[in-house]
Amino acid sequence: GGELAARMRERNVNIYTSGNPQRLRACTHLDVTHADLMHAASVMRSILEGERVAVAATAGSHAY
Repeated sequence: GGELAARMRERNVNIYTSGNPQRLRACTHLDVTHADLMHAASVMRSILEGERVAVAATAGSHAY
């Protein structure tokens, strides 16, 4: 959770860990638009999909 939050902050999306590393906390304000929320979701998706690709590539490089 903490690594994802840090990577999102690098892309100007603030999300926080909430004591439990498996949980994240996102908070909105009155001035946050629908477009802002869609941007945050897109950033999270791109980070998570990138990690999935990296894991798959690493797993495929090992001989079993």
